[in-house]
Amino acid sequence: MEGSATRTEAEFQRKPLSAIASGEDPRLEAVRLAPSGRNLQPWYFIVEDGLIHVYQAIPGKLWAKLYGLDALDVGIALCHLALASEAMGKPFQFDPKRQNAPPAPQGYVYVGTVE
Repeated sequence: MEGSATRTEAEFQRKPLSAIASGEDPRLEAVRLAPSGRNLQPWYFIVEDGLIHVYQAIPGKLWAKLYGLDALDVGIALCHLALASEAMGKPFQFDPKRQNAPPAPQGYVYVGTVE
């Protein structure tokens, strides 16, 4: 078989961190590199007071019919966040019902909060 099963970071076609998150947390780099269908990265993260609030892009009707796996993509991103948390010795607890999360950015819906 020709080719390599691995890539360098430069070979990833991903959005810059500023396009998928506000606030800073080193674990978000793992999320930025997480795979998603068609490399759309349908997620947004807001870091606030030690919490990471998670949002999913609202797909258009046509896109939802053609693809419809945005929730799965967000789940994959959360798995990358959990693994980065473990690697950095930080706790990871996901709460889909947390109260008082920041409002969702336009075009997104709240999914949950990582504590």
